[in-house]
Amino acid sequence: MNREELLHKYLNNELSEEQIAFLKEDPNYASLIDIAQYSSRLETPEFDQTVAYTGIQDKTVRVKTVKLTPWKTIAKVAAMIAIVFSLYLFVNQLDTNIYAQFGEQAAHVLPDDSNILLNSGSKLTYNKNDWDQNREVILTGEAYFKVAKGSTFTVLTPLGDIKVLGTQFNVYARNNDFKVSCFEGRVSVSLNDEVITITKGMGVNWRDGKLTTTDKIELLAPLWIAHESSFSNETLATVLNELERQYNIKIDANGVDTTRMFSGSFTHDDLSIALQSICNPLQITYEVKDNDQVVLHEAN
Repeated sequence: MNREELLHKYLNNELSEEQIAFLKEDPNYASLIDIAQYSSRLETPEFDQTVAYTGIQDKTVRVKTVKLTPWKTIAKVAAMIAIVFSLYLFVNQLDTNIYAQFGEQAAHVLPDDSNILLNSGSKLTYNKNDWDQNREVILTGEAYFKVAKGSTFTVLTPLGDIKVLGTQFNVYARNNDFKVSCFEGRVSVSLNDEVITITKGMGVNWRDGKLTTTDKIELLAPLWIAHESSFSNETLATVLNELERQYNIKIDANGVDTTRMFSGSFTHDDLSIALQSICNPLQITYEVKDNDQVVLHEAN
């Protein structure tokens, strides 16, 4: 018989003197025996059942009974879960919109680390959460793309689409004018049912239903990135529209012929110099109003 069993029998007064002596040889069990002997001499207070019952009656606690409706509770929880899940889906489906306000440029990095720079008055839209399955961006205006090496995606515009793979290119899509210039790599341009592939130094121009191509692009990047707009045989209306975007102004050109053609450039840093660059070659005078308005007149 082990010491635990002996201790149990001791507490029940079932041990002989010899067994008690054996148990006391262990210091730990000896202290337990001392505690047991001391506690056996303690007297418990008398308990009056009648008095206790009367005290309980005097301190009756009123409990409000609430009828549980588990199905209603479950329905409420399910409705909350449905709302949270719907909000999660709604947020995930939201598009990312990047704007470049008039007089500004806007830089952005796509999820694949491709870099985009938007020209003034331009907008880019894509879905960040769906990027791995649907690599598409929607462009309105003008933007310069620097695609990460090995990455591919498609640029959608109202006039045509551009499919790229690790390249650098510029897209201009305003009104009925659509231009794509390739500065590095290879770009596939889809116009109606026709697909045109261009490489470094080449460009595609689609204007009023007419398609032209060029292989004489010698720049390393579009000039507007360096805050300068350049034109080659463009209508004055197109040039003035760009001037409005870059300086966030309004131009009254009712007094001039905006169908005439212009070749040249203007800076984005000084409105007076920009106006001279456009007006002097065409013999046009201008007046700058206090409310950010410019009025053009034919020179006498």
